Amino acid sequence: MCQKICQLTNLFLNHNLCLRETLFLLLLTLILSVSPQVAGEEVDKANLEKEPNPETEATPKSDYLIAPHIVDKKNLHPFTTSLNLSGIPINHLTKLEVLSSYNYNFGDSLKGNIDFTTLMTLDSQVEESLTVDNIITIEQTGTYVQLGTIKNQYQVTETIKEPQTLLGFELQLSLLGSCESLGINADNQCVYTPGLQTDRNSIDPDSLVPTRVIHGSKFGEVVTPESLAVMSNPGFQSGANGQIIGLDLFFPNSGGTFGNSQSSETNVSRVAEVSNTSAAVLSRVRQIVRANHEKAVMGRTIRGLGLIVNDENTLLTSAVQLGTELLPDINPQLSGSTQPVNPQINKNLFFASNNSRVPPGSFTSYQIGLGTAITPKSDQPSKIPAAMFNSFWVGISPVTERRYTSKRKYETISPLETIVASGGEGGNEGNGDFPDTVVSITNIADLPLNNVEQNFQNQVYLSFFNQEAFALNSTSLNEEINFHPHFSFTGNITNSDRVLRYYTGVITADELKAYVGMDWTEFFGQKKRWTSELGAIAYLNPDRDYYSQLWGGASRRFLFSQKANFLFSMNFNWTWDREQEIGEVLLTSPDNFLRVSGNLGIKPFFYGISYVVGDILPNSLENDIILNWGVNLRQNWRLSAYYNLVNNTSSNSPYGATLQVGLGKNPNLKTLSLIWNYNKYDYGQNAAQQKLILKENNFRFTFNTVF
Repeated sequence: MCQKICQLTNLFLNHNLCLRETLFLLLLTLILSVSPQVAGEEVDKANLEKEPNPETEATPKSDYLIAPHIVDKKNLHPFTTSLNLSGIPINHLTKLEVLSSYNYNFGDSLKGNIDFTTLMTLDSQVEESLTVDNIITIEQTGTYVQLGTIKNQYQVTETIKEPQTLLGFELQLSLLGSCESLGINADNQCVYTPGLQTDRNSIDPDSLVPTRVIHGSKFGEVVTPESLAVMSNPGFQSGANGQIIGLDLFFPNSGGTFGNSQSSETNVSRVAEVSNTSAAVLSRVRQIVRANHEKAVMGRTIRGLGLIVNDENTLLTSAVQLGTELLPDINPQLSGSTQPVNPQINKNLFFASNNSRVPPGSFTSYQIGLGTAITPKSDQPSKIPAAMFNSFWVGISPVTERRYTSKRKYETISPLETIVASGGEGGNEGNGDFPDTVVSITNIADLPLNNVEQNFQNQVYLSFFNQEAFALNSTSLNEEINFHPHFSFTGNITNSDRVLRYYTGVITADELKAYVGMDWTEFFGQKKRWTSELGAIAYLNPDRDYYSQLWGGASRRFLFSQKANFLFSMNFNWTWDREQEIGEVLLTSPDNFLRVSGNLGIKPFFYGISYVVGDILPNSLENDIILNWGVNLRQNWRLSAYYNLVNNTSSNSPYGATLQVGLGKNPNLKTLSLIWNYNKYDYGQNAAQQKLILKENNFRFTFNTVF
C-alpha cells in the first residue's frame, strides 16, 4: 500500500533554504505580533506526524490500512498542490515570494513609485491516509500572510502652457442732468446712468476677471451735494459717502493674442501621480483529494481576512469577511470498494481546480470548490476523461470612481501697460447746446428727456491696456479606488485539449454590478498546434472597468526544426457598452480591435510583427503596425525591443526595450527586469499652428523572487 501512495507523488523540487534575510525577520515579527495563536505555540513536526488529523480522530485506527500521517514534502510533486492565492501562485514548497517593481521617469510625467507584494508561509503540511475500503485521502493545509501595496488613487494632469499678450480696458462714464424730466425739483441734478463700479479687490487671480460689481446708485437718483463737490475735482470722480455715480468698470482681461516677449512656443506637460496604500491578508487553505479505483474528488476551501488601509468601505468589507468564518469547509465524500486504489489520479482534476475564474485584482475572503474526475485507464491525452470543478467565491473587488476636471488660469509676467488713454469732462450748466435726440440707456420706457440739458455734466474716460502672461490650460483625471463585497459562482469543464468556463456574480458597489459570462479554449490539429478561444461577458450597470465584451482568436504554430518555428495568430475584442463619459466629459478612446500577428523564432533570435486592422469594428483602434525583435544573450539573459512602425493614435509608444535577467541556479524563481518605454502624446496644434507633442522616457524595474 505504501508503494501505491508513493506512486501518487513524485520528487520534483527540493528547497531547503534557511530564510535569514532581514525582510523575513521583520515580516515574521509583524505577523507574530498580530497572531497570538501562532506566536504562543511552536509546531512540533515530529508530534504532527504521530498525531492524527482532528477530522479523522473519531475514526478507529482499525478503519485504516495506513493511518493519517504527515508526508515528507520532498516526495510530493508541486503540480498536485499548486493553487492561486489572491493572484500569487503557491504550492506546498512555497516559503516566501516577493514581487516588486519601481517606476521612474526622465521628466515630470510619472513620479517614482514602488509596488510590492510579499507572501510568506506560516504553516504548511500535507497529510495522507488509506482506509480499509480503499479510499486514499491527501489533505493539504496551509496558513499564509500577504503584505503589500495596492493602488488606491491615481491622478494624471495635462497642462498646455501658451504665451499670450492679454488685452484689457477701463471705462469710466457719468451723465448728470436736471431732475425735471423725472418729476423732481429742477434745481437738483440726477444721474442718468446706473451706478456700477468694479470691485478691484475681486479680480480672480486665475482668470483675471472681476467677480464682483458694486451697484451704488440707481438711474435717476438725486446726486448729493457731497458727490457734486467731489466730482468738481479733475479726473474721473465716482461720488462720495458710498454714492456711486456713473460707470467705473475695469476688465484687465478681455481677450488676448498669441505670444509674448519671452516666448512664442507652447509647452505641454503631463504629470501622473500614483498613490498606494498598504494591504494585509491572512489566508488559510484546506484542500482534500480522495480517490478510489475509478474516480477522484477534490474539495478546496480558502478563507481570508484582509485589511486595506484608507479604504472607505473597511467596516462593510470586514463584516462580510468575518461573516464568512461561519460558513463551513467543504469535505468531499467518495464511496469505497473492495478493489485497490488506482494511483493514476486524473491530472485534469488539478487543472480544472486552477481553471476556476477568480475576479482579477480581488482578495479572496471565502472560496469553496468541488471537483470530480474519472480515473483514466490510459496515459494517452486524448483518452483522459474530462474533469469538472465548480466553486462559490466571496471576496472584495476594486471599484473606481472617476472625476474629470478642467481649469484655465493665467500666469502674468509683466505689469499692466497702458496702450492708449483718452477722456474728458464738462457741462453746460443749462446754457450750452444739447442734442435734439437723447436715447435712454435704461429699461424705462417713454421717459421724457427734453429738460435733461439743464445742469448737464458728464465724465468720459477710456483706457486700453496690455499685459504679458502665460495661459495655462489644465485637465485632470482623478481616480479613487475602493473595495466592495463581491459574490461569484464559477465552474469549468477541463480535458486534455479543451476548457469551457462559465461564471456569474454580483459586485455590491453603490450601483449594483451583476454579470454573466462564458469562455472556451481548445487545442486541436496535429500535435495540437492550433489554438482557438472565444468568450463573452455581459454586465448590468457597466462602467469603465466592468463592461460587456466579446473576444476571441486563433493561432497556429509551424515547426521547421528544433531551432526554428513560426507562430501565426489573430484575435479581436469588441465591447459595446463601456462607459464613455466621466461627468460631462465625453471620452473618445477606442476599445475594439482586430489584430493579426506573426512571430518567427530562429534560436537564439526571434522576430515578430503585429498589425491592428483599423475601422473593421465600431469604435475601433486605427491602423497600427508594431515590429519586435529579441535575442537570448546568455542562458539566463534575454533582450527584446519593439518599434511602432505605423500608429495614428494621439497617445502611443513608438519604441522601447526590455532586459530580463534570471538570477541564481533556477532563473525561473528569481528574475530582474529593466523595462524602457519611449512615449509620445499628441495634443494637436496651438493658435500659431504649431504641433503640440510631449515626449518622455519611462523606466521600470521589477524584481520577483521565490524561496
